[in-house]
Amino acid sequence: MPVNYYIYSKKDFTRKSAGQSRMICYAKALATKNNKVFLASSAKGPLRITDFHEIEPNVYLQKAVKTAKTPWAKYKFVRHLFHISQQVGGSSVFIFYPIPFLLFESIALFFLKGIKKQKVYLEFNEVRKFGVQFAGQYKFGQPVYSIKKLIFIGTSSLSIRLLPYYDGVICISTSIEGFAKKYNKNTLRIPILTDRLTTRINSPNSYRSRSAFNIGFAGSICDSKE
Repeated sequence: MPVNYYIYSKKDFTRKSAGQSRMICYAKALATKNNKVFLASSAKGPLRITDFHEIEPNVYLQKAVKTAKTPWAKYKFVRHLFHISQQVGGSSVFIFYPIPFLLFESIALFFLKGIKKQKVYLEFNEVRKFGVQFAGQYKFGQPVYSIKKLIFIGTSSLSIRLLPYYDGVICISTSIEGFAKKYNKNTLRIPILTDRLTTRINSPNSYRSRSAFNIGFAGSICDSKE
């Protein structure tokens, strides 16, 4: 029986990133046997079925959006997404792609699973409380940094406490899988996905400098983390 999947996030899936690429690979893999997959970004204002366009067979991407910022706007986005699932009909599964925003995650999980009794899964792509964005030590001489680090670790630790309430957790590595299973036994590891049919364009430019030490990256990176 076909299933409709709704991958939702605070992330804008129209923008190129490692997360966007992974979720589109998810969508292509899921969009078989008449399954439909909708990639939805937390939007400001009404969310309608006409806001999605088909980018691959049975894969629908929400058009570029202005991100919902207030708690009420985020609640309305989740509510609208649920209503769209009712319009599409059939069996529904929701997958949350996490961005460090505890309030949005809590609202969505409470509404979709707690109130509407939907199946909700989590793409758990990193153990965020150990994030290298705040790898330095607390210092009295750096009060702003120290406060940000405290808030980051605090909210990330609280979000981990939500893991048991998901129907399942999807992760990318054995290390994260081992961590997630402490909180949710229904944890599935899906390694990095690639699309061998995608046309790759290689730049003829050379970025190697003979006068400096060179490090090469393959794939998408985030400067603030690397």
